[in-house]
Amino acid sequence: FLADSPWPISHRNTYAQASSPLPGPTLNTQMVTKDYKPLLPGLITLAISGKYSDGKHVIWGNTISTVFKAEDTGNGFNILATYQKPDVSIAGLFSIDNAVSGAYTLVDKDNIFYVPKGYKLYSFTDAINDKRTAPIILKNTFEIPINFRKTDERIVGLTLTYDGKIVFATNNGLIGLMDRDFNNLLTFQLPANENISNSIACDENGGIYVVSSKRMYRIQWTKSALTIEENKGGWVAAYEYSSSASGIRLGDGSGSTPTLMGVGLQDKFVVITDGQDLMHVVLFWRDKIPDNWQQITGTKSRRIAAQYPVKFGNNNATKSLS
Repeated sequence: FLADSPWPISHRNTYAQASSPLPGPTLNTQMVTKDYKPLLPGLITLAISGKYSDGKHVIWGNTISTVFKAEDTGNGFNILATYQKPDVSIAGLFSIDNAVSGAYTLVDKDNIFYVPKGYKLYSFTDAINDKRTAPIILKNTFEIPINFRKTDERIVGLTLTYDGKIVFATNNGLIGLMDRDFNNLLTFQLPANENISNSIACDENGGIYVVSSKRMYRIQWTKSALTIEENKGGWVAAYEYSSSASGIRLGDGSGSTPTLMGVGLQDKFVVITDGQDLMHVVLFWRDKIPDNWQQITGTKSRRIAAQYPVKFGNNNATKSLS
C-alpha cells in the first residue's frame, strides 16, 4: 500500500531500514549537480511517489508550515506546487515540538501524502488525478478524539501496515490504527510514564514495533484489535536507558526508530540503539524466543538477542550518540 518507489516513507520502508536500494556516485559518475531551494525547516527526508502515467515520479516534501511537490529535472529541482498547512501560527513555529510532529511522513500507492501536525493528521493529494503538475489539495483531516488525548498530545511516528492501515504513535504513548480515509479508529495506550520521540515500524504479519522511553513493544494488529498479549503475537521487553535526552535524541530513552532485520528463513530481530551514556545497539527476538535461548547476563530481558557497545572505533570511549 506504499507508493512503488525507492523512498515512499521517512525510513524508506515499513521495516524502517533507511537503506537506499539505489547505488551512490562512483569515480565513474560523469556528472553530479547541486541545487538549492529556499524553504522553511522541518524536512528530515523526502517521500517519492509512484510513477504517474507519463512514467515520472514526484517528490513530496513537508516543512514546518508548507507541503510541496517537486520534480528532479536532471539539472536541479523544480517546485511544482505548494500548499500552506492549516492551523499554523507564527508563535512557536520553530519550536522542537512543532518540528518533531510532521518529521515522519509517507506517500501511499494512490499518491496520497500523509502528514501529522500536533494532534491532527492530514492527507494531501493532486487536485487532478494522475496529473503531476496539478495543484495540491487537502483531502482529509483526522483529529485525535479529545477523550484520548492530553493537552500536549502530538503525533510523532507514522507507518502503514501491509493490509493498508495507517498507524500513528504520539509523544504520550498513544498508538492509533485506522483506515487510510481516517475511519474506524482503534487505539492502544502505553503506560503514563513512558513517551515516544521517534517513528515506528511494522512487519508483514501485523507486528507494530514501538520503542518508548523505557521499553520495546511489539503491538500486534490481529485484524480486530491492538494487543501486547504474547498468546496473540505481542510482547514487551525492558532495555537499559538513561534518564535524560542529550545530543540528537529528542526524548528520554532510546531516541531511535526501531529497525526490522531478517527475512525469509533468517533469524528475525527488531533493532534499536539504547539511551545509555555509552550507547549500545540492542537486538530483540522479533517472533517467538527460541526455546533453548539463555538470557544474556546483564540484560533486562530474555528477549534481548544481543546488546553491544557502540564506540565508533574508539576503544576508550565512555560516551556515544547516534
